[in-house]
Formats: sequence, structure tokens, C-alpha cells
Amino acid sequence: MSASVRAAVRVDELPTVEFDMVKEALVAFGVVLALVLACAAIFGGPYSPAVTIRQVARAHPRELVATATRTLLGQSELDQRGGPYQKSGTVQHLGWFAPEKWFGATHPVNPPVQFVLQPLQRAALLDPALGPALRQWTSAATTRRQAWGAAFEAALPGARVRGESTLVLPAAAQAASGPLPTMMDGELALARAGLLGAAVNGPGDVYHYSVQNSLLFLQGHVLQGIAAKRNLLGSQWGILHEEGPYPGPWWVAPYSFLYQIPPYSTSPNGDLMAAGTMGVLFLLLLCIPLLPVIRDLPHRLRVYRLIWRDYYRWVRDRRLVAGVGGAASPRVATGLGQEGAGHGG
Repeated sequence: MSASVRAAVRVDELPTVEFDMVKEALVAFGVVLALVLACAAIFGGPYSPAVTIRQVARAHPRELVATATRTLLGQSELDQRGGPYQKSGTVQHLGWFAPEKWFGATHPVNPPVQFVLQPLQRAALLDPALGPALRQWTSAATTRRQAWGAAFEAALPGARVRGESTLVLPAAAQAASGPLPTMMDGELALARAGLLGAAVNGPGDVYHYSVQNSLLFLQGHVLQGIAAKRNLLGSQWGILHEEGPYPGPWWVAPYSFLYQIPPYSTSPNGDLMAAGTMGVLFLLLLCIPLLPVIRDLPHRLRVYRLIWRDYYRWVRDRRLVAGVGGAASPRVATGLGQEGAGHGG
């Protein structure tokens, strides 16, 4: 920059305003906090406690029994998926890229044993009828178990609940279902008493902090039915709002958008495709400072001159007064712009 321009624009001559940063920060924090509390009180979404096995058993006993029956027969949704819970099942992959297969079953779960048989074995200590039923089931061949399960599931929609936890089936269905009616009565009794949740979450300390298995037991028809009533399904953009019409985490909108369009919504590898797409977009965002054309957009668009227009107007007037407005070269003008932007910041 030439000496004449430096004389025309001296740092000590720039307009200044007293500014208390701490005060401004505290005021801004107080205003934002007040707005957040007011909006939360007026527009805050409803809070609903987590769904428990006991609630489902009391409100929809037949659905709970149907879930337990499918689990016992190895037909639950958990049995059809791979990692991190199953070594077998469907594994999402994109060609050679298959992280589910690489990591395997990091949280192995055996649904028939952990969700049905083991809880019933504990309950058999108090219910003598469960012991013979469990022995009959475990000693039967797979084809025989499947026949019992098919007969029981066919009769279940017309069954009624007597008392607290007794399923009443037609006599023919009762006989064709083998030990299943007795076993499911025991499962329902545990669930209605609130003991099945602790049983499926596994042995351990008195206090359980993980409810993973309870949620895995209810996933599928039960949780999907509850989610549909509360508009929380993926097809309802459920991840973007709380229950009903209340807004939710807007920052996951790109993920939810991908699940609404093919091939993400139709491919069995949709989850991995969505995660991969967002990963690539995030890497592109990180690489913006390295991309020649994109990184130069702020300089080419000159938006900073609009933001700091008062400063540039003041510089232009000073240069005109000093008589150097027409003599400054483009390089000098660029230097003024960069220096002004620095002072303005």
C-alpha cells in the first residue's frame, strides 16, 4: 500500500465504539435462556414414559403372547437380522464393504432362550405346572414344536383372557398346541406382574441400567403399532418430531429424507447406504477449504463487502477526500478490502 493511502486511512482514525464483550455475552445468554424456557413452557412436546413389557401385557395380553410365541419359535424380527445381536441373519453390505460381518455379534442375544425359556425356568420354582411343560417342549423335535406353534397361533386371535393371566382356547386348539398354552400363561403372568422385564434383561446386580433386551423383545409388531399411533414411524418422518405434531431434531432431516426415496427406502441395505451417503457429504464439507472453486466463493461473491458496507463507504469517502480515489490501483483496492475486513472483524 502506498504512503498516500496509508495517510488517507490511518488505523487510529477508524471509527470506534465502546464494546463490553462480557456484558453483551451475559445479556445474550439471558435473553436466549428466557426465550427457550418460554417456548418450552408454551410449545414443549409431551413427555411419555418408556413403554414396558408390563404395560403391553396389561393393555394387550394377546399381542404380548403372540410376540412371545413368535420369539419361542425363532420367528421374531431379531432372529432375521445379523449383527450386533445375531451371528446369522441378514447382513447389510455394499459390495465388499460389510461392517456388520466384520464386527460380528458384539452383543449376542438368543431370543428363544433369554426371552422365554430362561424366565419360565425361574418361574417354574413357584409354578409346578411349568416344569413338565418346559420338559415336554425341550424334548420335542423341531417339526413337532412348529406344529404346536402353528395350532396355537391360529387359535390365539379368538382366545380370551380369564382372570389375570389365563388364556382360554377352544378345546381342540388347546390339545393341538401341546405345552404352549401352559408356557404362555406363565409368560403372561410374569409380564403382568412386572417381572418379565427384569428376567429378559439378564441376571446381574440388583439395579439394572440396560433395558436393551426388553426393547428387543417388544420390537416388531408391538413397538411398530405404538409408533404408528404416535406418528413416529420412519415412513411418517417420525425421527423429525416428537409425539404428534411437535417438532423434533431438525438436524437429522437429511437422514430422514433419504429414507423416503428409493433406493434407500426399498433396499435391504438402506441403513448402510444412508450412513455412507451422509459420511461422504460430511467429508466434502470438511474438504471445502481444499477445493479451489468452492473455497473462493466468498471472495468472488464479495458478500463481505455487503456486511461491512459502512466501513467500505467510509473508506471510499476518505479516499475521495484525500484525492487518491482514482489513483489507487486494483491491487491497492484489494489490500484496502482485506485490511478493512480484518479491522471490522
